[in-house]
Amino acid sequence: MRPLRIYSLTIPLIFLPFLVGCASNQTRFESEMEQEIVNSFLKEKLKANGADMLCSQSAFTQCFGRTNQECVSDLSPHSIPCVNKSEEKIAVIRDEEELGRFLELYLACMSTKSLVRHSSKLEEINSCVAEYEVDEDALTRSLYK
Repeated sequence: MRPLRIYSLTIPLIFLPFLVGCASNQTRFESEMEQEIVNSFLKEKLKANGADMLCSQSAFTQCFGRTNQECVSDLSPHSIPCVNKSEEKIAVIRDEEELGRFLELYLACMSTKSLVRHSSKLEEINSCVAEYEVDEDALTRSLYK
C-alpha cells in the first residue's frame, strides 16, 4: 500500500490484488476477455459499492466526523461520476499498472468530494487520517456486497 496525497491529506491507495489474480498472474491482461472481466467487474462494483468501500474505513467515518450511514449517503451520489471521470483518463484497463492508476483516480475523485464538503476541517482531518490503517477485510466485504 502506498499513500496517495491529495492537498496535504494522506489517503491510502487501495490496490485490489484479487482482481488482478482472478484475471491472470501476468502483468498485462493478455486477452480481450481478461480485460473485459477486469473492466466490467471493477467498474460495476465501484459504481454500486465504492462509497461503502471507502466508508468502511475509519478515516472516512471517524476523521470526517460521520457515521458509516452518513458517509455512504454523502459519497454515494459521487460514485458513478467518479467512475466515469476515471474512465475519461483510462477507458480500458489493460494491465496491473492501469488497474492501480484507475483505482487511484477513482479514490482521488471520491476523496476530493469528501474534502470539499468538509473543507473547514482540513487540518484536523489531515492529522487524523495520517494515523489510521486500512482494514483490507472491510474493503473486500464492502466491495462485494
